[in-house]
Amino acid sequence: MIRIFVLSVVFLGACLANADENSKLGEILYSLDLPGEWKVVVGENDSFMLSKNGRFSIASMNGKFQITDLWSEQGITAKELKERFDLYPVEIIKRKSKAVPVRLGKSDRPAVFSIFLILGDSNSINFFKESEGYLTEVGADVYVLPGKDFKKFYGFECSSFEKRISILRGLDVITDYSSCDEAVINGKGASVIAMTKLLSLERAPFAIVNALQKGAVVSSKTIKALIPNE
Repeated sequence: MIRIFVLSVVFLGACLANADENSKLGEILYSLDLPGEWKVVVGENDSFMLSKNGRFSIASMNGKFQITDLWSEQGITAKELKERFDLYPVEIIKRKSKAVPVRLGKSDRPAVFSIFLILGDSNSINFFKESEGYLTEVGADVYVLPGKDFKKFYGFECSSFEKRISILRGLDVITDYSSCDEAVINGKGASVIAMTKLLSLERAPFAIVNALQKGAVVSSKTIKALIPNE
């Protein structure tokens, strides 16, 4: 497996916009990373803890902890924080990042999996070649991250569906992307990278079972085990 290169995309402004109106931060003075999954955000008038992916905040309100799931804009309990921390709310993050997947299988039914691959990575290629039939059968949304060669990503985004599938299989498909809007493609690349950042994904191939919001690094031999009784 290789590490996904991710942009430092943190929706801190959106998080702060959802903070309790009775707790005014004032000017943000600084943020400090803590060991593990948290950082401290210190404001002119107040401060709070924020998970590094920008999802959860913990603040002191009238002598009590106020825990908020900022993505769903809900106040939650400590038990719910523990339960949600290791879940992957793909639909929420898909809307926030505006990432567009490649759909395998019928589009008139929900996709069972969300799959994250790195373009040109040998592990992603082998996984796709060995799992394509199964993913097409059950339905999967495939999110493709740019690899080391961004020109290959331009070619991928400018290709037809059939060519994209061939590229994911590892075939060297030549695509003329001179007529394509590179700014649009850069935006697509940034969107899917932002999605992996928000979901705290660091390796690929990675699969998430959409209905369960649970995921793991996978191979073609382990993906079926993510679904109970599969």
